[in-house]
Amino acid sequence: MQLKKNIIIAAAALFLMMSSSSAFAWEKNAVFGDPGTDMVVDLAVARPVGIAATAVGCVFWVASLPFTVWSKERLNKAGKNLVVTPGKYAFVRPLGDFQSVE
Repeated sequence: MQLKKNIIIAAAALFLMMSSSSAFAWEKNAVFGDPGTDMVVDLAVARPVGIAATAVGCVFWVASLPFTVWSKERLNKAGKNLVVTPGKYAFVRPLGDFQSVE
């Protein structure tokens, strides 16, 4: 009975030490815990969403041309917000880096 109790205590202590050491290994800037998971989520979810947002932004930018072509400032602002920002998010940002999004 005493041996079983000691084994359970040792297993619980080992489990707690292993789980806390992996928490210290995680990067502070990681969104989902560790950089590998951030990269996978970025590649599988965020990049395709960014590419789709760039394509939809291009469509809306072309649709807004009759209203923005008369002013260079409005044309540049619409192009930056609808096309350039999602394009940078999808193609320029480093893989797994969610912090450097402008």
